[in-house]
Amino acid sequence: MLISVCLCTYKRASVAETLASLARQILPADSMLEIVVVDNDATASGRAIVADFAAGSSIPVAYDVESERNIAAARNRCLALAQGDWLAFVDDDEVADTDWLARLLETASAYRADAVLGRVIAQYPPEAPSWLVSADPLSRDWGPTGSGSDSGSTANALVSAAMVGRHALSFDRRFGRTGGEDSDFFSRLREAGGRIVCCREAVVREEVPAGRLAPGYLRRRALRAGQTTGELFLRAPARASRARLLLWSGAKTIAFYGLAAGMRRFGRATAWRLQVKAWLNLGKLRACVGLPTPTMY
Repeated sequence: MLISVCLCTYKRASVAETLASLARQILPADSMLEIVVVDNDATASGRAIVADFAAGSSIPVAYDVESERNIAAARNRCLALAQGDWLAFVDDDEVADTDWLARLLETASAYRADAVLGRVIAQYPPEAPSWLVSADPLSRDWGPTGSGSDSGSTANALVSAAMVGRHALSFDRRFGRTGGEDSDFFSRLREAGGRIVCCREAVVREEVPAGRLAPGYLRRRALRAGQTTGELFLRAPARASRARLLLWSGAKTIAFYGLAAGMRRFGRATAWRLQVKAWLNLGKLRACVGLPTPTMY
């Protein structure tokens, strides 16, 4: 069985650490690994890093450039190049635990899943405020192992190549500068009948740069996530009406803003979590009224 690790990169030297962590994977005896790297920088700034890794590794590595600045297009190029029975996704600022792939594969087999979502543990810089580290806005835990999900993320995932091929799944280029292309992809996989489950033991660790701790970035990130969720909700004909989503999200936005304001004197971490929930629901409101999605790339 061949696993293709799909890795998109853009001007990040940290991709070297990501690749090194892939070389340390302890795989089941019947499994082999290939790595597909797509550089979304037209100048191919990651080529030398990937070439250095490939020269010292026995793992087959494919490298290509997607010159259009569009993360969805880069991910689609990974899909086109990958030869594996399973497609694993990881980001270029993450380091995978040595049993990452083994845990994902084990869960896929145990639960007969078409996709498995692993956990992302954010590692904050020393200067990060303790309350923000406690609030932990950049980690991702989808739930207990074996629990289901209606969507997903390419930050840590395993997907059946057969499922992708059978339903001609790809990443929607309209999300190429905003992000959310992975949420859309996994939602369509689920709508096609695919089973998505979670695996808390499959862990990758993400080094968080100081710039991502800025309130403006975290607000934009939460708004974008909420807006994508709202757009995916509205496109499903069997779900609630736009008016109902508008009213429900509006009420929750007001409630969470109020709770966040009230909790600041008692605990900044709790207040921040409530503030993020307010932004997520505000993003859903933006989807209801058709405002532009915040750009993330």
